[in-house]
Amino acid sequence: MSRPDSSKDVVVGERGVAVARNVLELRKQEGVGYAELSRRTDGRLADLALRRIERGQRRVDVDDLFLLARALDVSVDRLLALDLSYALGKTFHADTDDDAAEALADLREQDRMRHFVSRVVDAVAEYRKTDGNDQ
Repeated sequence: MSRPDSSKDVVVGERGVAVARNVLELRKQEGVGYAELSRRTDGRLADLALRRIERGQRRVDVDDLFLLARALDVSVDRLLALDLSYALGKTFHADTDDDAAEALADLREQDRMRHFVSRVVDAVAEYRKTDGNDQ
């Protein structure tokens, strides 16, 4: 029995399209190629999977979402954001608003802080497991 071509059968919703766009945007901002991004996911998302995600040919499950957020050093919220206005809870046009660059920088700093806190929590949990004090 042959497997159907999953790229033809995929239906990606509004959030899926946003994730695809945001992954592409963030990857390009960092100047990261598919091979490097795959490496950052410990190979759990292959180059081809990443290409398909960005093209909207592959749905992103919850595990993928967290892998991508960690690999791109942003929050899951940032990947799910429909646009910058949504993520910041305010409306502006990046092409005409002088505050857009500052707002984007603030959002990136918030993402860095959330990611840092997440890493600290993970490290504490891992320490507790190895120390035998997991309570």
